[in-house]
Amino acid sequence: MYNYWRNLQKSAYRRSETQEENERNFISDLNNLFDIAHANALEIIKIEEDRKFLLSQREPGRRGCLMGIDMKLEKREERVLLRVIEQENRRAKAHHSSEIDDTFMDSSEESSGTEDISDQPGPSSNIVQSSLEENINAQIELRMGIVCVRKCFLTPKIMAVLDRFQISQRSAVFILEAVAESLGQYR
Repeated sequence: MYNYWRNLQKSAYRRSETQEENERNFISDLNNLFDIAHANALEIIKIEEDRKFLLSQREPGRRGCLMGIDMKLEKREERVLLRVIEQENRRAKAHHSSEIDDTFMDSSEESSGTEDISDQPGPSSNIVQSSLEENINAQIELRMGIVCVRKCFLTPKIMAVLDRFQISQRSAVFILEAVAESLGQYR
């Protein structure tokens, strides 16, 4: 095969029909050249599907292929699915928080309407006002639980001090966590 290739290479600048035909034959033979199976592979292989695969690999053009699970594609599809689910969850939370805001605003409007009632004497106005206050307080607590305010307290000076004393990032995390917890910023 090597000598055949060297002869083709020597006459590569010739553009005759014979030369082009020889190049095409060499390329087609090259595609069928590599068979890395054992000499007695057909006798050794017990699984019929594997035998068919080996025979299809020995055919011109090697039409056979193994059909397993494409792990990369599966992981990519899984990530896309997780991303879609997370996006739906975020939309649901946003919708829920907007509903809370709407009910909070509605109850605020109702409470402004009850102030006129509370000016009038009577036991029912106190009950209505106290229930509205409880409702507003419950909604505020619920709203406060949803919203977390982040505050970055890592100033360049703190970073310089950590760097100056050669504190590793892993150790710095533990130190900063303890500081944040003592300041009431860490939940």
